[in-house]
Amino acid sequence: MELLVVIAIIATLAALLLPSLSRARSAADSAVCKGNLRQVGIGLNLYVGDFAEYPRYLTPLDGQIGWSWVEDLERYVGARWPEDNLTTNAIPPAKREGVWCCPGYNRVKGLIGFNRPSVLPRKYPWGSYGYNWRGVGSKNHKPSLGLGGVNMREEGWQTPEDVRPVRDSEVVSPSDMIAVADTPLERIPVRSASGDLAGNTDLSEGFIHPAVSVVLGRPTPFVNHERWRETGASMNRRHGGRWNVGFVDGHVEHHRLRSLFQLTDFARRRWNNDNHPHRDLWPTWP
Repeated sequence: MELLVVIAIIATLAALLLPSLSRARSAADSAVCKGNLRQVGIGLNLYVGDFAEYPRYLTPLDGQIGWSWVEDLERYVGARWPEDNLTTNAIPPAKREGVWCCPGYNRVKGLIGFNRPSVLPRKYPWGSYGYNWRGVGSKNHKPSLGLGGVNMREEGWQTPEDVRPVRDSEVVSPSDMIAVADTPLERIPVRSASGDLAGNTDLSEGFIHPAVSVVLGRPTPFVNHERWRETGASMNRRHGGRWNVGFVDGHVEHHRLRSLFQLTDFARRRWNNDNHPHRDLWPTWP
């Protein structure tokens, strides 16, 4: 009888402790993630110190994607982009670690690598962190509102000169402009025992992202709500429903999804290098 009582007490204590342990683990993951974003922010500022401009999100070469922003920043951040585990078959790939890898992203089995199999054959990064490429505008908006450059050719880019980088002097308020952050997740067609979640490193996609819209309760016609609701739940599991956000000046903040992507002047101007909300460019859907 005494043994049963002891077992019941232990079970009760475990039930009481588990939520606290989960919160502590999430807080530890978030602390590591913030440190990663600070280091990426330092690397970004070192790059800008050398070139007086921000890395292009994607740099074209012969009409294809030659290299991406993460490759431009590798030597400044002091860490290589992780070995690809995006298309690994059958055997669960090892967790990726280091500056480019958020531990909360690992916990939801987020994949890292280049290309979206069978959808985009050209080089394109998927992983923990996204870059504020476009702000609230589009990749063809002139002048660019984000950090990742602007297409200078109406018919599409072919060479590095076709994508003009954003100059250091164009960022009006570095302490109030988003640069890198936890990125929106997508379910992509990969055959991996590790899962099918990967982060879209074009952070600006969050404005039209179905999972973000479902989480925020916005109208989302023509999408599978259950699929994107599950994806949104995975995003919320990274840091207890919050996102870590690195700004151009290098400081890091901790925000709820709603405060990042809500339709307010305060939220939207923080995405734009001129520090204006640009209401005329806000999406009407979703």
